[in-house]
Amino acid sequence: AIFVKWGLDFAIVGKTTDDLRFRILHQGEEVANLPIKELGDEAPEYDRPWTPAKTLSPLATNDIPQADVAEALLKLVGSANNSSRRWVYEQYDTLIQGNSLQLPGGDAGMVRVDGHETKALAFSSDVTPRYVEADPFEGGK
Repeated sequence: AIFVKWGLDFAIVGKTTDDLRFRILHQGEEVANLPIKELGDEAPEYDRPWTPAKTLSPLATNDIPQADVAEALLKLVGSANNSSRRWVYEQYDTLIQGNSLQLPGGDAGMVRVDGHETKALAFSSDVTPRYVEADPFEGGK
């Protein structure tokens, strides 16, 4: 019902039984018959070493350096980080077999969903580095 509600493609590929076996039938012939409990409970686990990320404290008001606003604005305007990326995206053809709806330079990339005249996906990405550095999970949100 959920797939139908949202217009998503789906296929029923099996059914749940109460015999705790995983069976695969191909053209009416049983080609696999495996115990479910062992597949799940006794499957090998990959537990690689890890260390927790260090948590950075948020910036306190007195940690923010005072700057000349006019000088800071000139520095921002002159930064290569704010320059046009047109030379990059215009080198690539976004029109042929790309299903693009939005030409390069818009606020988001928009791509048609194959087989649907009225559906598309839009993508955009941005980040505030200080937030990500302080807490990657929250910064990613």
